[in-house]
Amino acid sequence: MLESGDYGEKRGTDIIAIDIGTTAIKACLYDSRCRLVSYSKESISVQFKGATEDGLRAEIDPDILWNQLVTLVSELLNKTNRDARAIVGMGISCQRNTFICWNKENGEPCHRLVTWKDCRAREECKKWNNSWSIKAINLIGYILHKLTRSARCMAARIFSFLNAMVTHRFLVTLAENAEMQRLLKQGKLAFGCLDTWLIYKLSGGVVCISEPSNASSTGLFDPYTMEWGYGLLQFFSFPTSVLPRLSFSAGVTLAVTDKKLFGAPIIVAAAAGDQQSALFACGCWIENNIVVSLGTGSFVDVNTGASPHCSLKGLYPLVGWKFPNSLKFVAEGCSQDTAIILRWAESIGLFEDITVTSRMAQSCSISGKNYIFFLFYF
Repeated sequence: MLESGDYGEKRGTDIIAIDIGTTAIKACLYDSRCRLVSYSKESISVQFKGATEDGLRAEIDPDILWNQLVTLVSELLNKTNRDARAIVGMGISCQRNTFICWNKENGEPCHRLVTWKDCRAREECKKWNNSWSIKAINLIGYILHKLTRSARCMAARIFSFLNAMVTHRFLVTLAENAEMQRLLKQGKLAFGCLDTWLIYKLSGGVVCISEPSNASSTGLFDPYTMEWGYGLLQFFSFPTSVLPRLSFSAGVTLAVTDKKLFGAPIIVAAAAGDQQSALFACGCWIENNIVVSLGTGSFVDVNTGASPHCSLKGLYPLVGWKFPNSLKFVAEGCSQDTAIILRWAESIGLFEDITVTSRMAQSCSISGKNYIFFLFYF
């Protein structure tokens, strides 16, 4: 870990928090008492293409997103009359399962950022989930779980691929991209989700790591071993050589920004997935604490303490955060289409202002006969 002396001068006490969601990127500056001083915000442009939902591509231009991040942080420092030496550390919260590949030698991206909403691998996931290979994994998991009652075997019993996972979206992208294939053969292909890529860019190409809470939702990570799932990945020919080194969420210096970016180096002190960040920020640090987050999607995250929780009811075991002296897991359930459904309901005249929906729900008696339902199935 780097100390303040490594910079040749004393650091300040302010903190910069960067939040990269699906629709917006925000940079916030907090003082030493965690009071918000100021913030800068811009919308993120997601580019959609594809004639059908199963073939929908949802991508972000990496150069535009990177320029937005640098510009927002620079603007934040300027309008608060601070320079980078006033910042004791930077934290990053970002959307999960959005990935990119690039050339290790020059940092040039091979494609746009493939977002978690991208559906290019939906058909491939269906094929694998209906294959004898996955059925065999489920059967073996069922038998072993009966014999051992192991949570890991229980996970194998219900295992299936989801399009939201990175696994097959990466493989489909690789199959379509000749440059990626060439770099992979030469050992020059780098891969990472948004946390990895941003830290790589901020460090000037020096640091390539993956933070565990982000890694755990990709389908590439085994929460029961806290390592990449090498055995399963090799089973369907995922090139494990591209996987970045796993690190911590905080508690050590993850990276130091290139001093050319903001005039002086800034410590990247923390990183986490967006939902885990919400859980931590709400003070849900104790086992069985719960947070519900409503945004582009709806998420329920339960702190399950020091052990991953395996469920047959649709909850997924994820890493909450990993510090040098602490490891927490969460069980997560989600609905990824909340915002789309609400926009559609508004468009057909069910309400004119989304803020009235709470009153609409509260106006109906749960104990009586006046129920309200909105079924988005037709």
